[in-house]
Amino acid sequence: MKILKKLLILTVFTVVQMSVLCSCDAYIAGKDPVGANELGTVRVNDGNYTIVLDQSGEYSFKNMDNELYRIGAEKDGQRVIVTYYFADDGRHPGKPIDIYKVLTKDVFTMSEAAEDSIGNDRIDVINAWIAGGYLNVKFGYYGSGLRSHFINMVSYPDGNENIPVSAGPYFEFRHNDFNDGWSYWFEDYASFPLDIDVNSDDRIYIGYNNYYGQKQIIELALDSSEPDNSGIVAGVQRAKLQ
Repeated sequence: MKILKKLLILTVFTVVQMSVLCSCDAYIAGKDPVGANELGTVRVNDGNYTIVLDQSGEYSFKNMDNELYRIGAEKDGQRVIVTYYFADDGRHPGKPIDIYKVLTKDVFTMSEAAEDSIGNDRIDVINAWIAGGYLNVKFGYYGSGLRSHFINMVSYPDGNENIPVSAGPYFEFRHNDFNDGWSYWFEDYASFPLDIDVNSDDRIYIGYNNYYGQKQIIELALDSSEPDNSGIVAGVQRAKLQ
């Protein structure tokens, strides 16, 4: 298996860690794509590991457990991005190229005591969708690469001033940058297990504060189709997350 290489860029003021693997690894210039990137969920059953890809279903390969431990993604329910070559049929997943760990956290129920630590710093949501039983977000923000940023999805069971509870479940995508500098632009993914009663709700709402200081509201229909894999990129420039 091709091992994920990391390039450390050192400057006087900061250290930026970024993956040198990108979606281009699965393509040959001027030809049809020979592979893809896909989000999936690690499943552990009696010590046996599999990855359930959001669109392609169950996926496994030799020594997969060792690779999951290598990147710290061995827990059941952990979300990952798998980069793979297509099988001989040109459609289904074949030989893996690499695996990338995705920040995976439970949805947090907001309380007054937690308001300061959760933070409400500016962030941009590039895309949000529901797949694999998770609420998935691709996001971007500025940082130095030296400090860990705090990312959470917060639920408001009683709604708030932005969305009344009668409209549907309301969440906020929260970011605490701990007063980090704005030296570099980073993009990454996060996944949150979603437990919604589809019999009573047909959509959810997600609020966040963008870099113009504006409150943005995203409306997601629960029966919306999942996006294709073309929007998933393995080699985004990353900072430290928690």
